[in-house]
Amino acid sequence: MIAIIIVLSLVLILLVFNYCMNQGNSKYINLMPGPPVRFIIGNTWDFLGSRKEQWNYFVNYSKEYYPTFKVRQFYYNAVVSCHPDDFEIILNNTKHIDKSFFYKVLEPWLQTGLLTSGGNIIFCYK
Repeated sequence: MIAIIIVLSLVLILLVFNYCMNQGNSKYINLMPGPPVRFIIGNTWDFLGSRKEQWNYFVNYSKEYYPTFKVRQFYYNAVVSCHPDDFEIILNNTKHIDKSFFYKVLEPWLQTGLLTSGGNIIFCYK
């Protein structure tokens, strides 16, 4: 009886995960080039380790999949762009300029500046 409950719970978890991965923009992001993803964890395994190893993975992926590639960690998708024209389009957009939580990692090093700030602060510098 307990084994049946565990199996049904796992099936339910996989169904919820599949639903989360296929809603919204995920279906379009999955069409983008990028490193191969593992079931459920995505690219999380690649980015475990020291900061230097993480940086080396990022640099290698940006060279291999230039100019734009996707990275997935569990159910969170990220699009990484390495081309200056893409940055110009993103930074000129006033609607979606708030930074994601990944920029919080950079704040101890760069403080709150042009790269890590969001919203109206960016347009004050222009």
